[in-house]
Amino acid sequence: MPEFLSAEWIAALDDAARGAGELVVSAGDRPFVVEHRVRGANGDHATHHFVFTGGGARVVRGPGTEPDIVMTTDLATARSLLLGTTNAQRALAVGRLRIDGDTDALAEHADLLLAVDDVFATVRSATTFPDESAR
Repeated sequence: MPEFLSAEWIAALDDAARGAGELVVSAGDRPFVVEHRVRGANGDHATHHFVFTGGGARVVRGPGTEPDIVMTTDLATARSLLLGTTNAQRALAVGRLRIDGDTDALAEHADLLLAVDDVFATVRSATTFPDESAR
């Protein structure tokens, strides 16, 4: 079982993304890149990014090159978003999620981002956390 934010977890997300035909942008569109930064308790960041193209999607460890959107959360909020105990709207409203970048691109790809939740359901259900009591 992959631990949240580990290299194995990113690889499991990438495998799921590569196998999902619905995670594509329209042919001819440039790639849509979403970077997710998770602030740890000690101030460091765990960063990964999603790349959506006409040929499919990938999830890659580390920052994206010129991401369209950058989402930043703390560890507790990232965990809550993953587990579905909060949603992005609520996290935004209380200042626990920050979204920077091209909001027009975000709106344009809203359906694509909604599909991500279903694609990663298996990975989400198998994810473990370093502090199981926080689950």
